[in-house]
Amino acid sequence: MKTRLTATFILFALLICAAFIIFENRPSKKTDQFVSEWTRNYPPAAPLEKNTGIKQDGDIAEKILIEARTAVQNKVRYTPGYVKIAFPMGDLPQDQGVCTDLIIRSLRKAGYDLQLLINQDMTANFTKYPNLWSLNEPDPNIDHRRIPNQIAFLKKYSTTLPVELENNPDSWQPADIVYWKLPSGSLHSGIVSDVKNSKGIPKAIHILDVAAEEDVLAEWQIIAHFRFPKPLQKPQIHPSPSIQPPVIPVSNSYAIDKNAKENVSERPSH
Repeated sequence: MKTRLTATFILFALLICAAFIIFENRPSKKTDQFVSEWTRNYPPAAPLEKNTGIKQDGDIAEKILIEARTAVQNKVRYTPGYVKIAFPMGDLPQDQGVCTDLIIRSLRKAGYDLQLLINQDMTANFTKYPNLWSLNEPDPNIDHRRIPNQIAFLKKYSTTLPVELENNPDSWQPADIVYWKLPSGSLHSGIVSDVKNSKGIPKAIHILDVAAEEDVLAEWQIIAHFRFPKPLQKPQIHPSPSIQPPVIPVSNSYAIDKNAKENVSERPSH
C-alpha cells in the first residue's frame, strides 16, 4: 500500500512538472505578433560585397568571441526566470544564464554594458520598445535580457544585415549577433563563430540547454542579424566605463524572485 501511494505521488508530481513546462514556456500571442511584424517589415539589407569596409572592428570581434567561448568552457547551463540583479553591470552566477545572457556578457567584454545602454535608451524612448509585458517603465533587472528589446536596441545602434545564408558568405562575420525563431515558436539568440562547416557556413555559439559552439546557424529560422556597433558610429549613449564587470558578492548581486509571474523568455525547446 505504501509503495502504491509513493508511486502515485511520484506520477502526480511528474504530471505537474510536465504541465508547468508546457504552459509556462509556451510563446505568448504578443511574442508571435512581434515576430510576425518584425519579419514582415525586416529592414532591407542588400548582400555585402567584398571589401566594403562594413566589418566588425577586429579588437571588438575578438573580445566578443573570447567571452562567448568562455561560456562554453564554463558549461553555462540554461537557467530561466526573473532575477533581481545589480545595476549597472548586473549578472547571474557565471555558470547560469539564458541565450540573451551570452550576448550581454560578450558585449560587456568588448566594453558595452547592454543593461545600462538599453535602460538608458528605454528611459528616453520607452514607447519605441515592444510593449509585450504590460510594463509602465523600464526594469533594469529584465529588459536587456529579453530578445525583443535587444532587437529594438540593435536595430537602432547596429548594422542590420541579411538573414539569408545562401549566396551571402561575406554577410556573415565572426562576432555577428543572430536571432532565430525555433520550431516551438520561442525566440533564441547566438554569436556567429569564426569556425565554418564544409559548406562555408559559420558555426554559432549559443545557450540552448548548455552553452555550445555548434553547426546550427541554418538549423532554425533566422529573424535578425546584426553587427554591433556600427562602423564609425558608437551609440549615442555612453558605453560602460569598464570592460570587465566588477566582482560583486553573489549574495548581493542577484536574488531569484520566486513570485514573479514572468520569465526572461520562454524556454526554448529542441
